[in-house]
Amino acid sequence: MSVAERIETICRFEGSQKIVAEKTGIKQAALSAIINRGSQARSDTIELILKAYPKLNARWLITGQGEMWEGTPPKGPEGLTPPPPPTPATPDQDLYNRLLVLKLEEVARELKERDPEAYRKLGLDELIRKGKG
Repeated sequence: MSVAERIETICRFEGSQKIVAEKTGIKQAALSAIINRGSQARSDTIELILKAYPKLNARWLITGQGEMWEGTPPKGPEGLTPPPPPTPATPDQDLYNRLLVLKLEEVARELKERDPEAYRKLGLDELIRKGKG
């Protein structure tokens, strides 16, 4: 999980990017760029998040190691606790994921031949790379 994905997890925990933007003072457009367009999270952005969420584990945010929260997790909107960490993939899930990637590659080749512009706009190469990652 990348820093962007961990920031997205915080936004899901809070309920929206808008809420995180308001709590941290980070512009919502900047959060959106990090989460949706893969922009790098600057050090001042990470610092603002950590100041707004004192129980957030800095090591988790920066490296992905450890638990999301230090101590007892805070309650999110409507009393929800943070999402559980992802469970490791089982061999069946790995096989299923590989089959999905193969099918996506097949469909992507067809689309590239029929409509190269649509293929480029969809960014299927990156999606396939992520699926193989």
